[in-house]
Amino acid sequence: MKTLLLSALLFFCFHAEALKLPDDAEIQNRLAAHLGNKGDFQDRVFRRLGDRTLEYEGFISTEADMALLKTIFNEPQHYSRWVMKNINHRPSGGDYFIKLRSFDLAPNSRDMVIASLGFELPLFKKTIDCYMTIKTESKGKNFRLTATVDPHRKGTYIEYFETVMQFFPRENGRVWIYAIGNVKFTNWLLYEALPDRMLTRETGERLQIVIDNYLGEENYRRALKIQAKKQ
Repeated sequence: MKTLLLSALLFFCFHAEALKLPDDAEIQNRLAAHLGNKGDFQDRVFRRLGDRTLEYEGFISTEADMALLKTIFNEPQHYSRWVMKNINHRPSGGDYFIKLRSFDLAPNSRDMVIASLGFELPLFKKTIDCYMTIKTESKGKNFRLTATVDPHRKGTYIEYFETVMQFFPRENGRVWIYAIGNVKFTNWLLYEALPDRMLTRETGERLQIVIDNYLGEENYRRALKIQAKKQ
């Protein structure tokens, strides 16, 4: 879930126009086409749009408590607690080439998170800090999270970045998630240093890591409530 945000972030850090989202009905049609009656499932697509721009589209079905989900994603000051667990370690062994070194709330801010990304690629080795502004919106039972990166800070290698995640509650405690993001890099080197196979490999297992971390945070919040009642 948050490597939805991470997936989007890792591979889009940049674009010159705001995302043009389809309406909720169209989004749910796309989700239904990818997810159908599946249980836990994820599908994702990367597209090269040219002009140093990447696009990501993701479709996820997972169990989740919608009320807790809204609470957790509305508290960026706690993101680091659950996002960072095992985020750089491949379940099959070894580490990823693109590392999330930290994911902390910016000083004196309530809605800006600093994502420190370490690129250890054959053609590009650099650590960059992306200042992401987080906005959330409830639309009836549905929920939307938007993250944008400030392109004016030096050293980000990002001309434009925006990602949106939309959450739709389903039956039996499940949630469908639609994620889309565009990123435009400031130079061709980083764009070319991220081949499609690497993008797919770096996000596949990792997306499941974030989902598992999120579900662990749900359990942690429930345990806190039970403990508080006993006191």
